[in-house]
Amino acid sequence: MSDEDKALELFNLVARQTLEKAIDWTPSNEIEDVFEFTTESGFTLKAYSFTSVETGDETGPPSLTVYGMDNKVIFDITSELKGVSEQALRAFYDNVRRSALDIDGKLQAVIDDLAISKAKAS
Repeated sequence: MSDEDKALELFNLVARQTLEKAIDWTPSNEIEDVFEFTTESGFTLKAYSFTSVETGDETGPPSLTVYGMDNKVIFDITSELKGVSEQALRAFYDNVRRSALDIDGKLQAVIDDLAISKAKAS
């Protein structure tokens, strides 16, 4: 199996497990809008809202980078990888962000607060 085939398999697995909330994504302390997860073996996955930084500007669709235990890049998963579209990366990044920031839980809390406020006003 080629590196590209393994990277595609990894992307599909991580995307599925993110949807299933089986991965505990957390916001990065280093860069805003970057989320990370470290495996039991010490590898780190980072989901970026961009592909690269050119002249200080973040460009391109979201990407997923795999880092080794030495914090060196092992592989970048971008829309250039056969089988991974920009649309798939955008959906993946949105799911990672929603999970890491508990957006669904926070939205539900706001809905609950408004329902309580309305009930008190009645």
